[in-house]
Amino acid sequence: MNNEYEHCRCFEPIIDKNSKLLILGTMPSDKSIKNYQITGIQDYYYNFNGNSFWKIIAEILNFNIDSVKDDYQYRKNAILSNGIALWDTISTCEREVGSSKDIRINFKTADYNNIEQLLANNKNVKTIIINGKKDDSDKKEPGAFGSFKNGIKKYSKTKLKGPYFDSNIKKEYYIWINNIKIYPLNATVKYIKKNEKQIWIKLIKKCITEEAMEENKVQYNLVKLEQAFDKEKEEAEKILNDTDKIEELLVKLEAKLKTMPKIGDILSNIPLMVLLIRSYIKKEYTEIPVGSIIAIIGSLLYFTNPFDIIPDVIPVAGSLDDAAVIALALKYVGKDLEDYKLWREQNKM
Repeated sequence: MNNEYEHCRCFEPIIDKNSKLLILGTMPSDKSIKNYQITGIQDYYYNFNGNSFWKIIAEILNFNIDSVKDDYQYRKNAILSNGIALWDTISTCEREVGSSKDIRINFKTADYNNIEQLLANNKNVKTIIINGKKDDSDKKEPGAFGSFKNGIKKYSKTKLKGPYFDSNIKKEYYIWINNIKIYPLNATVKYIKKNEKQIWIKLIKKCITEEAMEENKVQYNLVKLEQAFDKEKEEAEKILNDTDKIEELLVKLEAKLKTMPKIGDILSNIPLMVLLIRSYIKKEYTEIPVGSIIAIIGSLLYFTNPFDIIPDVIPVAGSLDDAAVIALALKYVGKDLEDYKLWREQNKM
């Protein structure tokens, strides 16, 4: 019986100028491709239950994988904000239809991605992890690492050096262009071995900075904060209409600012926010969407006293810092603040 094959094409790479670590698979599984066909999300790498990749990433970056199960945009932002990029070694190929395995590639039909060109355009990448079996010699298939080497043969004049041994993680690695380290690892099985999982965790933490990991925690909470603003919009409008409470808030804000020795670029926007709110309440300046006023009020409430004033409006406030919340407000109202500043200048205020 002849096997039936289908033509497959890889997803676009997920990478930006800040990426430090590139994780390469072989080709998106048939399940990931089918999920793309259903959802329209093209770059949904490792989008099936049989792969441990996202569970490992969630553990490293400290987010709850179940809470973002269907939020691929969050996952994508999480890895990019931490310097992690994704792509595959194979560009196009024919793959067996109806195979019980996720990847059953006819490697004779495979064309390979130009990894060297990708790195030339993203020069901060210092490490590559090859996610998949090192080879599959029993079936004379190159596997993930073999596919990577085939791509090098096609596009690069620089050969791999090695293998060497990394005593910290007890794993082999190779050296390629610009002294980039290449680690063949495997997180493709549903129940990845504990020691292999720890190698992934240790290596990825080594490749990304603690600063980036902390930034990811803030970004995760900002997503929750955005959701809270949407959910509690009516409550925020009630706060806005309570002029006595607003004035009390502004007085507290001004008092807190006086106690801070240095407020930085983001927090330096607060005095202008205070002036804007006062002008809005007095109906001196109303050329601003009510949604922008709500965003400003919400962020200033947190800045003053998140637990006493808005325990229900912003449930994640305790884990956000002042600058992060003000930055969230600026995301929505930065243009409104500039317009208000211009209005003040024009009216010589």
